[in-house]
Amino acid sequence: PCCVHARYDYLERDDEDTLSICGKNAIQVNPHTRKPLDLHALQQTMNTHGQFKNLGVLIKGTLTEQPYTLSIFHDGRAIIEGTNDPALARTMYSRYIGS
Repeated sequence: PCCVHARYDYLERDDEDTLSICGKNAIQVNPHTRKPLDLHALQQTMNTHGQFKNLGVLIKGTLTEQPYTLSIFHDGRAIIEGTNDPALARTMYSRYIGS
């Protein structure tokens, strides 16, 4: 479809995309519209839900009440470790990072 009909379905999607990370029991959530995140402010917020560290280009930590580790990148992408369920990963993304 891409080469023959110049149709770019993947690039023109309007929803956020998820990707299962093979062998890691993790889902990467890629919001359709990426926007820079204030990692310092997000770390402060996330620390109310667990222990998170700012690593420069991302914050990473584990939630206190749930068995998940989140890596949240400065461009809005996130990896949710501890699940292979894309719907759960999107729900967690929405709850902790926003839509």
